[in-house]
Amino acid sequence: MSLIPLLNQEVIDVQGKSASINYGINKLRFPAAVKSGADIRSKMELLDVSRVDDHRTQAIYRTTVEIRGEDKPACVAENLVMYVA
Repeated sequence: MSLIPLLNQEVIDVQGKSASINYGINKLRFPAAVKSGADIRSKMELLDVSRVDDHRTQAIYRTTVEIRGEDKPACVAENLVMYVA
């Protein structure tokens, strides 16, 4: 779960932001354990974007952390990110 913000930053490039804040988690599951040395990757789906005020925008993503060679993902999270202009 602590890797999600780092993995997301590698996937998303939001133009015009001065900061992005890991704002929280709505839903979280850990269907499978990650073995030491296993390769993982992040798959993201944008669920919602809403303007909070003139300087802040909140996005909700479904992030799935997949394990190479495994059927079940390591983590499925609905995470919130606050972008500050």
